[in-house]
Amino acid sequence: MFGAYTVYVIEVSIGKVFFKVDLRWSDLKALNEYLAKELSDVKIPRLSNTKLLNNKDTKVIETRKLEIEELILHLLMNESFIARDAMVKGRILGMLKLDSNFYEYPALIRELEETGNPDMKNMLQQDRISSAQLTKASIR
Repeated sequence: MFGAYTVYVIEVSIGKVFFKVDLRWSDLKALNEYLAKELSDVKIPRLSNTKLLNNKDTKVIETRKLEIEELILHLLMNESFIARDAMVKGRILGMLKLDSNFYEYPALIRELEETGNPDMKNMLQQDRISSAQLTKASIR
């Protein structure tokens, strides 16, 4: 059996579409390593190296929350990232548990509002974000 771990609940919106994703620190560290390799030319905040022994400490969790929020905001709103090759961008969005069509949602919403197309409405309801807010961190 594994020990308790912290889950960071992040709410991200793009236009009128809101997503809520749950990420562990290990997910975010893997993303951080991938970013260092694939986006070394883009200025994006990096996550600090906090020791595993302190991962449930309130101060560590609060520091991580701020780092996560800053990283995700900078990443999702960065023009260099948005214009990036679709495969790299898709992998990063996937690591954040966001749909690969994330940036297309505002246009989809506008089309839905203009046409009332029920197929688009169903698609939007099934998929899962440029504000990002870490709403809570809970230990599971």
